[in-house]
Amino acid sequence: MRSLRLNLLGMEIADAEGGDVQGGTVNGDIIVRNLKVRTLDLHSVSGDMRLADVETDRATMRSINGDIEYAGRLARTGRYEFNSNSGDIRVTPASDTGFDIEANSFSGSVRSDYAVKINEGRGQGFQRGLNRMIRGSSGNGGAALILQSFSGDITILKR
Repeated sequence: MRSLRLNLLGMEIADAEGGDVQGGTVNGDIIVRNLKVRTLDLHSVSGDMRLADVETDRATMRSINGDIEYAGRLARTGRYEFNSNSGDIRVTPASDTGFDIEANSFSGSVRSDYAVKINEGRGQGFQRGLNRMIRGSSGNGGAALILQSFSGDITILKR
């Protein structure tokens, strides 16, 4: 690991490689750049999480009050679970790997720049009339994206 900086206002990880990474803040942002690890588990009570150029097989990110942004490669058999009680979630896959998605927001919207095929037998793909839930597959499926926000928007963006 090249750079890990912790302080009372947050955490920053840059230009690092390793096995399993866990961390969190009570009141501060988490910034991650150029990280390659097997698993990533981050949490914040009050702060945003911004991850760019990340490569991991499994990521779990939870925030009570803050946005979550993930830009990185999705492993074909990877699992990515992002949950924010009061904040937006933005995912920008860096590869052409297909993904299976389950995304829902109680009072926000859910939008994907990728075409999503609705999975038969698993409920509707879009529910409650305001695009607050998506359940389906993009491409040939593969990586599992589980995205939940109580009062924020969820967006899957193309690079």
